[in-house]
Amino acid sequence: MIRTTEKKPLPAAALLLSALLLPTLAARTMAAPRPEGSQLFAAVSAGYFHPLSGEVRAIYDRPAWPLELQLGWRVQPRLDLYAAARFLQLEGKTILGATQESAESYSVRLQLLALRLGAGFCAGNGPISPCLGAGIQYGFFKEEWPAVPLKTNGGRAGVFAAAGVRLRLARSLHLVTLMDYSFQPGGLGSRGKQVNLGGLSLTLGVRAGIL
Repeated sequence: MIRTTEKKPLPAAALLLSALLLPTLAARTMAAPRPEGSQLFAAVSAGYFHPLSGEVRAIYDRPAWPLELQLGWRVQPRLDLYAAARFLQLEGKTILGATQESAESYSVRLQLLALRLGAGFCAGNGPISPCLGAGIQYGFFKEEWPAVPLKTNGGRAGVFAAAGVRLRLARSLHLVTLMDYSFQPGGLGSRGKQVNLGGLSLTLGVRAGIL
């Protein structure tokens, strides 16, 4: 049930304060020094994925390797905004049948495509810099049993966060390693509760300036 409340003067005051502060923040951002080197960058990364849901791990017990493509913009020397597409495929076996005794095991495959919008922050411009990032994503998922004509799909919004290290190889070329956490709601599981299709990923990638 969604509860409704009466309007209070506090939200109006907050909106007024925001309207007064936004021009100041925008002016400071415009006046800040522009980053050196390429501002537009592209990145590609791959790694190992570990589901956090026990129900997902029970079915998809094979190793999974996410692949992510990223395109971003250096807003400030330490701040990036980016869009990304992340693909992941999980494989395993599940049982189709009324009872365990009469059921038969079938191969099952789950494909996830997450479209991401995020921001990244790097603490420093040295050869090695710690980095943080976070954002929102919309995940499209498809689960299918290749041996039988059975398929389900859907899509839901989720969130992600990452932390790691960026190693500078050249002026506009970096090697990046990240620990990535994602929360991606999926369909209902066997217990009638929503399953988290997200998890932890350890990735290694390359980022290059292009403009």
